[in-house]
Formats: sequence, structure tokens, C-alpha cells
Amino acid sequence: MKIIAHRGASKQHRENSIDAFHFAADHGADYIEMDVRQTSDSVYIIFHDATLERVDGSPESVDSLTFQQLFSRLRSAGWPAPLRLDQLDQHYQRATPLLFHLKLTVPDQALMTCLKNFRLPFILGVESTELAELFSQKFGSARVLAFMPQAGDSDAFIEAGAGIIRLWEHWLDPAVIEQCHGKKRMIWIMTHNGSDVGETNIASLDRIQSAGADGVLLNDICLAQNWRKMHQKC
Repeated sequence: MKIIAHRGASKQHRENSIDAFHFAADHGADYIEMDVRQTSDSVYIIFHDATLERVDGSPESVDSLTFQQLFSRLRSAGWPAPLRLDQLDQHYQRATPLLFHLKLTVPDQALMTCLKNFRLPFILGVESTELAELFSQKFGSARVLAFMPQAGDSDAFIEAGAGIIRLWEHWLDPAVIEQCHGKKRMIWIMTHNGSDVGETNIASLDRIQSAGADGVLLNDICLAQNWRKMHQKC
């Protein structure tokens, strides 16, 4: 089962930071997931939240700020400077493939050019069937992952071209996994301990693997590394 570091090794380092990405790559992650948003001046950045609520308590949306404004706000609040997608190649110095969770509705030519020129293998995580169809046509189904809004959306995303289906842990159903496997699609599970996204434990990882999942997204890459070592000894 593939280990996907959710927002990098976000249990060990600040989420969506270079330190989190490098730590995850150095400690056995098979893929590194990161979130992509766009600022008001059309700069694509690695950042999860839609607003600055967690940063400084502000309800302002990220897409209403310029890159420089966002840069200043994050630094003032003690957060790392936001990474630009078009400069990620300069900062990320590992070979582990990436999963870009695209938190946007309409990609522009700048994004397409950036992705086309990216040096490392990547998967594109999308939240709509329209984007699944667009990116599967341009990059192939194997490089498109469906972050489905609803549990019953798998057939629509598969028809649109997504090669990987993301299920929340509470959607976990061996029958659904078997059905998707029958259509030659992989299933990745987003862990959730009931309160925090990406949090999990050894028992949950065992259950997810037993259900037939092909991958699991989690925050604690050290836990995943220990879990994998336990299974290698068996």
C-alpha cells in the first residue's frame, strides 16, 4: 500500500513547507501531497486554506490577496513564506513524486505551462468531473486523482477519466474498492481519526490495507514508516 504524505510530513513539520516535503521524502513516502491555490494576481501557490482564519484570524480569502500581500501576512504571523508552484523545482530537491491537490475551478494557460515543464512525476488531484476530463485528456488517466465531493461520485469521476479515486476513511467499503478495481482504478484512502484530517493509528492502517486500498494519505510519516517496517518483518 502506497504511503502519501498529507501536506508533506505535516505531523513533523509545518504543513506544505519544504521541510515537510523533504522530511516525508527522506522517510519513505511514496508520494507527497500538497495544495495549490491561486492569488488575485494569478500566482499559483502551495497553500491549503481558502481563508487566513488559521493564520491570523481573518476571514479574508487567499484568492482576494496578491502574492506579496499573502507573503507579508504569513510572515507577520510566523508562517513560512508561501511557495510558488512555478518555483517549486528550485526548492524541492528530492525524487519522490508529488500529488498536487488543485483547489481551483478554472485552470489557465500559466498553470498548464508550469505543469508541462515540471521536472518530476506528479499526479493532479481534482474536485470536479470537468477537471478530471480536462487533465486526463492532457496528461492521462493514471495522473488524475478524484477528490470526490460525495461518496457516490466514483462512477462519474471514472467516466470523466480519473485513474485514482480518493475515499474518506469513513467511506471505506471493500465492495466499492472491488468495484473500482474491476474498472482498473486505484483507491487511495484519506485517513481521519474522527477529529483531525490525516490523523490515524496502526490499527486503522491495518484495516485500510485489509480492505484492499492501494494507498493512504496521512500526516505522520514516522508512524507510516514504523507500520511498514512491522509488515516487512511479518
